[in-house]
Amino acid sequence: MRVETMRMLDRWIGSPVCRCLSLVHRLAPVRRRPSQPREVLIILLSEMGSLALAAPSVRLLRERYPDARVRFLIFKRNHSFLTLLHLVDEDAIWEIDDSSLGGFVRSALACLGRARREGIDTVLDFELFSRASAILSYLTGAPVRCGFSAYRAEGLYRGGLETHPVFYNTHHHISLNFAAQVEALRRDPRQLPLPKVAIELDTRLPKHRPAPEALDAMAERLRRQGPTLKAETPLVVLSPFSGNLLSIRAWPIAHYITFVRHLFEAIDDVAVVVIGLEEARAYCAPLFRAVDDPRLIDFIGHTHDIADVVHLIHLARLFISADSGPPHFASLTPTPTLTLFGPECPRLYAPLGDNVETVFLDLACSPCVTAFNHRDTPCQDNQCMKGIDPERVTRWALDRLGEAGARSR
Repeated sequence: MRVETMRMLDRWIGSPVCRCLSLVHRLAPVRRRPSQPREVLIILLSEMGSLALAAPSVRLLRERYPDARVRFLIFKRNHSFLTLLHLVDEDAIWEIDDSSLGGFVRSALACLGRARREGIDTVLDFELFSRASAILSYLTGAPVRCGFSAYRAEGLYRGGLETHPVFYNTHHHISLNFAAQVEALRRDPRQLPLPKVAIELDTRLPKHRPAPEALDAMAERLRRQGPTLKAETPLVVLSPFSGNLLSIRAWPIAHYITFVRHLFEAIDDVAVVVIGLEEARAYCAPLFRAVDDPRLIDFIGHTHDIADVVHLIHLARLFISADSGPPHFASLTPTPTLTLFGPECPRLYAPLGDNVETVFLDLACSPCVTAFNHRDTPCQDNQCMKGIDPERVTRWALDRLGEAGARSR
């Protein structure tokens, strides 16, 4: 389904359903809550990158409740990245098909049936004010349900379906907001807002270590696509397309053109590899037309899954992307990474890898994409991204690549 369709359904169908279920919830007898979570379901449907941001909270959950069994409920398209994170076993990944409304309903009902059969007693709803996830959480039948609450803020209605409504704090990184739900499990739910405690969280992510043969295979695929590429040539990987979900996050393609030209002028022995799904081809086409150089390698559509992207970034000397999923993939590697933020804010959503740096102009109107507007901004002129100077990115790249290959212009 298109994101506009999902927003419309969530608003016009989700709101009345939440209202009806909230009435049922108030009239229904209170179910006995377990002394500790035993069968846990984490709902994190839409954002692939958020799965990496949730990893520290899953680690905290396992430390607190080592006997608990943890499952994830996600959109089917995010399965491969969750597998790569090794947060749960393969059979603990439950999928919802969001390609159509019928597929969504059928797969959601199947997951709800499974939740009841397996006796889910605790749900952590990591979605940001989605009515669909609140409804799914309630219909699992779990007696303990954590979810984000706006408390007395207007709008963002999701009913009163959470037993532990956790305060969504816009001044804390989203990884800490996720951890607040874990913390709320051992707090008195009557002490609102929840939880009344400072969150201490180890946000480090383990690095993915690909098999040498996987890296060799990726290097060979690169050489087939760029026949003049030498084995020792430093690679700079770019992911210019930010996806159709939030295309406003993209850095202008004209800036990528300027960056690549300046990089090639400064360094002879360097190659730039452009990646993306096939849908990125139209956005990136001006770059390939403007820079006619064998050192620029078109690798769009040549990564078959998330593991391929991670292997490619492992081979790179640098990785550069606007805020999107790939910088979170890069956080699993040691490769220096630059993430360009604008409509959203690195204080909330920066990738957790210690190899990732961010650029954010902090304009008065930015971030304009938030949980409080369901990530639907009226902006048609993303000056927060257009204002990021290509020269600034070029200097960053040259600093990281070192001065050895530099020559005067």
